[in-house]
Amino acid sequence: GWRIWIVRSLPILAILPVTCIWLLVSFNSVPEARGETVWLIGANRLIEFLPALVSSPPSFIGQLVGLLFLAIPWIAGARPKRSMLAWAPLGLYIVWMLCVPHALGGNAFTYQRFGLFGLPLYFLCFESAGVANKRYQRLAGIGIALIAVSFVGWHSVRALVFDAEVRGYQVVMERAEPGKRMLMLAFNRMSQSSNAPLHMHTAGWYQAESGGLAEFSFARFWGMPIRYKNGSPSEIYPNFEWVPGTLDWERHKGSLYDYFLVRHPLDAADWMSEKSENTVQLLARSGEWQLYGKK
Repeated sequence: GWRIWIVRSLPILAILPVTCIWLLVSFNSVPEARGETVWLIGANRLIEFLPALVSSPPSFIGQLVGLLFLAIPWIAGARPKRSMLAWAPLGLYIVWMLCVPHALGGNAFTYQRFGLFGLPLYFLCFESAGVANKRYQRLAGIGIALIAVSFVGWHSVRALVFDAEVRGYQVVMERAEPGKRMLMLAFNRMSQSSNAPLHMHTAGWYQAESGGLAEFSFARFWGMPIRYKNGSPSEIYPNFEWVPGTLDWERHKGSLYDYFLVRHPLDAADWMSEKSENTVQLLARSGEWQLYGKK
């Protein structure tokens, strides 16, 4: 009944007012939170839908794996629940994935982050049909095991590819002293192991392992609990990481940085020398990874 439902929902409902107040204050006071809203609504939503259920790329394999997981309850002999309320969460999920903007409140990849909720909500729409076909259940178990093994193998290959790509980073970082300030210039931010720009924030490993500060920093995001102090000398703001070629030595206060980490297939020494007014030099290079430091 409704009374029990409300009682069970209190832990979530209790923080909704606080969340709404926080969002209202942030959107009215933080410029970054009022960033452009990007919808990206089109056929791409339908193409991404099934792969998003299983955290797979939107390829033919991703579509196939998504369909296989949708078929699991039917193969296992489960039956769909007749209550409309049982299907309401899944319906809300579908509306979210098809209609919520891609970029909202200064945050990109907004609706995509909720893809992993789809499959559990779908399974909750089914219940045991009593005596199930043992043969179907066995086939479903074998199929799930094969899919799981395939996914582990696929992610293992991705990890090996990514590991090979960052070996050059590890080589050049041997020349970087700990506790310094570093600016990342990821001209080539893409990785062969993913459709995402995995190398855009690789310099963050320097900060995590050696201290100091690597920028661009997520402390610039309005939703972060750790922020730059007022009057911070840094002038590297959101979106700079997407256009590193716009580096301006004076406007971005290049003299603040001890190191510049560049990822580019070509030698950036002349470009860095020109940008820095001949105040930095190449310290190390391995593949696309290049480390520059003050002379």
